[in-house]
Amino acid sequence: MANGKIRSKSHITGDRAISMIKDSILPPEWVVRDMNPDYGIDLDVELFDYEDDKCVTLGEHIFIQAKGTEDPKYGKHLFHSSTIDAIKFVMKTSELNLVERMGSALPVLLVLVDLIDNKAFQICLNDYISKVLPVQNPNYRKQGDVTIYIPLKKSAFKYGSECI
Repeated sequence: MANGKIRSKSHITGDRAISMIKDSILPPEWVVRDMNPDYGIDLDVELFDYEDDKCVTLGEHIFIQAKGTEDPKYGKHLFHSSTIDAIKFVMKTSELNLVERMGSALPVLLVLVDLIDNKAFQICLNDYISKVLPVQNPNYRKQGDVTIYIPLKKSAFKYGSECI
């Protein structure tokens, strides 16, 4: 029996993934805001770029759903008539429903961090939900969980790429 509150392994893994994204993946010029409390979106990221010698906002935001894994599932995935190298991750359908409700004007990236090899892979969930899932798994909304396949290379298909 525990003597106090218990911090779950999934919370620790999630915090490690968010730290890696903030500290090692995103450009330091970008402004990263934690979404607190977190109901499916972990980070609001405002994009900046240099104009002359000034770092200027682009007026663009992306939202990130961060996930970490210590048991990455790398493998082959059949997409249309091509086989791609991918990492797969199981997500709750309710998380995908949230992204769908947000609409395509608010880009949401799933960033999956392999905490063993310190690698991160991303996929645009908006595009995956509207263009990939209806073809691969048209009845996904009736499931509790959905397997997402994130290509390991940018050229695998245009909805996913290594890092950001």
